[in-house]
Amino acid sequence: MAKLWDMLSPINKVNLAKVYKNLTGLDFVPPKDEDKRKIHVEAKLEAPEELERIMQQSPNYSVDVQGREG
Repeated sequence: MAKLWDMLSPINKVNLAKVYKNLTGLDFVPPKDEDKRKIHVEAKLEAPEELERIMQQSPNYSVDVQGREG
């Protein structure tokens, strides 16, 4: 996921630094490239046949557990 800093145009980066200075009184230090997230996500989906089998199973709880009766 891109950071806000990466999406800004050069003029907006300058404006952001000015706003930061006015609000905090500190100089803005832009993030470094090595600060980017180093997360890799890999999704594994079940086969459609397995999903169909799971969806056809009846739930293992009674109606009163759902809060409809009791």
